[in-house]
Amino acid sequence: MITQAQIDIHDLALEGFGIDFEKGLIPLFDTVYAELANLGNLVDRAAIVRIFYPVTQYIQNFGFEPVIDSNRLLNESVIPESASLGAFVSIAGLRTEALNIVSQSIEEEKQNIIQTLVFAALAGATLVPILRQLKAVVKDMIKRISFAFKTAIRNFDGAFTLIKARLAGITRFKYVGGTIPTSRQFCISHNNKIYTRKQIDNIWKNSTWGGKAPGDPFIVRGGYNCRHFFVPVEE
Repeated sequence: MITQAQIDIHDLALEGFGIDFEKGLIPLFDTVYAELANLGNLVDRAAIVRIFYPVTQYIQNFGFEPVIDSNRLLNESVIPESASLGAFVSIAGLRTEALNIVSQSIEEEKQNIIQTLVFAALAGATLVPILRQLKAVVKDMIKRISFAFKTAIRNFDGAFTLIKARLAGITRFKYVGGTIPTSRQFCISHNNKIYTRKQIDNIWKNSTWGGKAPGDPFIVRGGYNCRHFFVPVEE
């Protein structure tokens, strides 16, 4: 049986992975705004896209190995190592799918900047005060991207667990993650409860709550920025 201590260690590992990602974004965005300022009023879409390229590369090259290792340590008492080895054939696809969430977030932020600066330049406005305003909200922008990344981590981790559990023939899972003041009522009501895969599918299919996301419950869990996840339970 997976213990609460193991669950807590895994949860901290995933949170730490997200924090490291966020720390890496900060200097990249400092560079982005410095280069935007150097453009003066000679702003066009291609220039902004080019400036954002290092940020995009950083996201695409971020490795998921720490998540895989922590997942293995959490589940090794229930899922045989032979089952987890078979799951690696899907890692590339899962990683790409998870990072698409973050890429979409950065694309939205980039498009907002393009629209603001290009339209202002076309109107003949002085961009210095506009850039100051954008610089003032950079922390919020990084936080939004970081939240998207943390969601991607949890989604990736849930999909990885599900693949390994299927290979091992495990059908019972515990919904874990604890509760905090911002926890969704749905997550509070199911926290620490054990269900079969069939029961989980029925619950997700027949329940609605604020923030519910479409998709497999093991992957989307409670929704955006949800801290809950499933762990396998010995039969």
